Amino acid sequence: ELGVGVVVLANIMNKAPYEISAGIVKILLGMEPGAFPSPKKVNKKLAKEFEGYYGSPEPEFLSDFRFNMATLGAYQIKVKDDELLLKSLRLGKKYPLVPASTTDPYFFQIVVPDVERPRYLILKPAKQGEQKAILVGLNQYVRLNKKQIAKAKLKAIFWAWLPGEF
Repeated sequence: ELGVGVVVLANIMNKAPYEISAGIVKILLGMEPGAFPSPKKVNKKLAKEFEGYYGSPEPEFLSDFRFNMATLGAYQIKVKDDELLLKSLRLGKKYPLVPASTTDPYFFQIVVPDVERPRYLILKPAKQGEQKAILVGLNQYVRLNKKQIAKAKLKAIFWAWLPGEF
């Protein structure tokens, strides 16, 4: 909305580039560390439309092994009370989704407690010949059918012992 963007390149597989870019954006916007924009009201009709389970269209080929193990590449979008929630199937943790834009109703911030850098999710409406999807990071997850949901839940039980975070 403000026309501000930051790119941090690093030859490293950890959270440092994300932390650095979030810090720079906050400095540019004059925000205090740890501060995020106030949550805006969720469009309930839109939220209900996207309720369901989402997973990688080709879970065997998900490119980031660490990300796949942290989340199993499977999520549930759920509306509870007045909140829109994102649930990781492996960890069972629920994270509130709050609108991150005043102009784009499909763009949400994932609220993760005690994490400095913001995380985002995009709801992707179905176009002709496509499925509804969610975008988390660089990964797209499509709505799962009943068989795929059962498989994802079994996988989550099996991998629950792995340490990890969102």
